[in-house]
Amino acid sequence: KERWFRRGQGWRAGIEARVSTLKHRFGMRRAFYKGEIGFERHVGWCIIAHNLVAMTRSGIKPPKADSG
Repeated sequence: KERWFRRGQGWRAGIEARVSTLKHRFGMRRAFYKGEIGFERHVGWCIIAHNLVAMTRSGIKPPKADSG
């Protein structure tokens, strides 16, 4: 019934949904890199892929480069 505990439950539910998305859509089922550093690299690449897809779907256009 504590406030901090209820907030933690909501955070956990959100994290589980994100991990599920990464596992199913971006192949985060098995890391082929070895060790803790390799696993961190694997998770990082999955997150980058997710963010790129999210940006593409939202229709955000990158700023134009100056031609001068």
